[in-house]
Amino acid sequence: YAGIYSSPLKRACLTAKIIKQRQKNQPAIYTEGWLKELDHGDIGAMKVSEIKKKYPKEWETWLKSPAKTSPHFPGGQILTQESEMACKRLNFLVSLWEDESKILIVSHGAKIKIIVMKILNCLPSFHNLVIKNCGVVTLRFSEKMPCVGKPPIYDIKVLAGENLGDDII
Repeated sequence: YAGIYSSPLKRACLTAKIIKQRQKNQPAIYTEGWLKELDHGDIGAMKVSEIKKKYPKEWETWLKSPAKTSPHFPGGQILTQESEMACKRLNFLVSLWEDESKILIVSHGAKIKIIVMKILNCLPSFHNLVIKNCGVVTLRFSEKMPCVGKPPIYDIKVLAGENLGDDII
């Protein structure tokens, strides 16, 4: 890889370092705050059973319409705004590298999902895309990609960080 971009969270940085050690060219690692996990606000560390009990209406909205323009849970990020910002940042990263450069992004499942869903223009289907723990998503960008724009072709591998499991969002 020409460069590695990582969420600043410890587990993502560790993953980036492990990958770097296996690269002959020893690419630089850049930490990017926008690659952190989505902020679900007050429900951040709650189990699904607790969320359903405390926020039943918000839970139903989250399941049926995750791309709504308001946060689903108190203090949480707005999915559509977060996806716009993430794609702008991704567009910027892609523009930094020469043609055919490969960069690696080490992030977290929900963040990767919103990037992929925005690119595919199917954010309302957020819950239908499953990224397994430490899964790899490879994106090949061309000028026809809506999120990226002009650059020729880039290969970007997106590596999902630790997933907290089915019991926690």
